[in-house]
Amino acid sequence: MTDPFEISEEEHSVYRLFAIDLPKEQIAAFTTAAPNAHHDDDYPLRDALGLSYLDEQHVQIVPLEDLKELRLSGYLTEGLGIAPDDFATDEDRLNSLSGHIAVIATAAFEQPGRITPKAPVSFIAAYREDAPLQQFIDLSTASAEGVIEARRNPMPDPPARMPLISLLTIITGLSVIGYGIYALFTAQGGP
Repeated sequence: MTDPFEISEEEHSVYRLFAIDLPKEQIAAFTTAAPNAHHDDDYPLRDALGLSYLDEQHVQIVPLEDLKELRLSGYLTEGLGIAPDDFATDEDRLNSLSGHIAVIATAAFEQPGRITPKAPVSFIAAYREDAPLQQFIDLSTASAEGVIEARRNPMPDPPARMPLISLLTIITGLSVIGYGIYALFTAQGGP
């Protein structure tokens, strides 16, 4: 068990890292909220943190083996916007971790709040992001896999097309104006 700690009302842009000491095949069930018969949900991760509320949208479960050469230090810098100087003294310890970790943003907690972690969860560290990101990156999606290469000769985007209804309205308007001019000249006998 890790000592309890508080989340203040003023806190923002902080990520807390927790080790999850479970076999790989138990991680999904432990880290996912599931509805129950009491019209609330069973959420083992939330319960292991001693919380009554935890917003899943701000929780990222990271299988450390998937980070490969990026390693946890690279994930903190590249993925979360944490300055390398903030974890320089912890870098070797962080990169030596294995298994799964939960990275939880401040927005996941009710504020103020108290976190009281118990097995199989243990607190690793907390870091403030250097420049807040616009949204939490979900690394479990298929689009997050692989390498994206930039186009060498990017082609400009095609110009926006005028919607058909607007085009028809303009043509109809021009036709009415043209007919009005024609009718005016023919009524007066023309030039």
